[in-house]
Amino acid sequence: MKSAMLSRRLVFAAMLPFLLPPSGILASNETIDVDSWIYPAFRTLELSGLVDLPSRMPWTRGEAEFFLERALQSLGDGGAPLTARRSFILDRLKAEFLGKASRPMNREDGPLWCLKEGARFATFDLSAGASYGKSAPEDRTGAAGSAVPEFLADLGRGLTLVSSYSARIERESGSNVSGEKPSPREKSFRGLRSEYRRGYLSVTGGRWAILAGRDHIHWGPGRVEGLIMSRTAGSIDQLSATVELGRFRLSAVQAVLDPEIPRRLAGHRLEISLPRKVRLGISETVVYTGRSLDFSYLIPVGSFYANQYNERDDDNILWGADLKVPLRRGLIAHGEILVDDFQYEDRGTAPDRLAFSVAIDALAAPFGRDVEITAGYARVDIYTYAHKDSLLTRYVAGNGDPLVNPILGSTLGPDSDRWNLGIRLSVTARLTTEAGVTLTRRGDGNDLREWEWGSDPDPDFPSGATVEERTFLLGGSFDLGGGSSVFGKACLVRASGPGSDGDGSYAYLGMILDF
Repeated sequence: MKSAMLSRRLVFAAMLPFLLPPSGILASNETIDVDSWIYPAFRTLELSGLVDLPSRMPWTRGEAEFFLERALQSLGDGGAPLTARRSFILDRLKAEFLGKASRPMNREDGPLWCLKEGARFATFDLSAGASYGKSAPEDRTGAAGSAVPEFLADLGRGLTLVSSYSARIERESGSNVSGEKPSPREKSFRGLRSEYRRGYLSVTGGRWAILAGRDHIHWGPGRVEGLIMSRTAGSIDQLSATVELGRFRLSAVQAVLDPEIPRRLAGHRLEISLPRKVRLGISETVVYTGRSLDFSYLIPVGSFYANQYNERDDDNILWGADLKVPLRRGLIAHGEILVDDFQYEDRGTAPDRLAFSVAIDALAAPFGRDVEITAGYARVDIYTYAHKDSLLTRYVAGNGDPLVNPILGSTLGPDSDRWNLGIRLSVTARLTTEAGVTLTRRGDGNDLREWEWGSDPDPDFPSGATVEERTFLLGGSFDLGGGSSVFGKACLVRASGPGSDGDGSYAYLGMILDF
């Protein structure tokens, strides 16, 4: 019976896009991979005061083209003068997006192969890379290779199909040996492993979109990670939808974290575009287990917490809020707060489970060369992301085991904090260098342990024996155009405290060629 019901749901989900009315979109509108060069390029334009960007990823190609048109309009209205780097970025974005929605072969980062029939098309693209690195104290050296094949099809009526893999080969070691699983989604064959990173069918209209398949979810203004839904969690199997109305954008997602247990995630987010380019986001998510789709979490206009309180057991519900404020041209402040649990009645009897982050992004151009600076602090309280009723409802991807699966939010985990400072210098239009330093502290509660009744609800932060890590980074990259680049990085880690692995370092040099 359960199998038959599941089959009917899958058939309905597959047929749904074809039952919808024509969307008015006359070209593919695929999402842009969260690792794409496009996001940092647009962030530079945002810091220049040329465009207002949303606090989420991924974007669709249609959205990126709209952001580019707004930036060009601002430039024509007397925006800030362009440096050589910003002119290069703008030219690349124009070559990639303007007038290229239905002409993929003419894009700056065009595909390797394209089949076109009228307005519809199918493409195949391939990027391949190689790197050589060394790490200490293991004193390991070795080469590695990678490849990312991707298939894209514009099916007409606003329908887009995407399928993308990521493959990597390197010397066999640890769990990367034949028959072993380096990660829950990978199985090694003599050092070769691959992951099905992205694959979905989407339908897009003028102000709405529906996606069914596997893709990333990132909510919040942070570049690298978020507190409630982060790109660092990897791609997620989902059915998601968005709708925009004026200054408001409502997102909703129903996701499967593990189909066998089963473990599920539901979430909704309202993002508001306020005057003076201020962005406010409000999010709510829930992890639940032991049942199929829960219709009390299906409708995005409502309160998951109220529905859970009235109708369900104690599922793991989290709230988040984020704010991005441009202070002036070249300076943007942003922050997030996460509420996993808050004792609003019996203060001091149980722990609050909170997290927050604050950051400043700045852009200057001394001597005509762009310098981007980011500084920030993040803190996650002990017991945050854990859950008292079941280990299966911890805020972790996959089967909920944090030893092999990432946290859905910050990689810091509970009972930890981090200071970071990073600087990126554009030496030439194509050559950039970067330097960074981070200080991370992790306490005993970083293992996602659950609080036990009778124990201290407010221990010292970080608790117990603390491990400190100081990381120093140097790197650089040279843009070859068309999605290809040469890059290198060196990192030194100084670690102290009980249970730490001691000092370490690594360095590597690599190249990516997009065919």
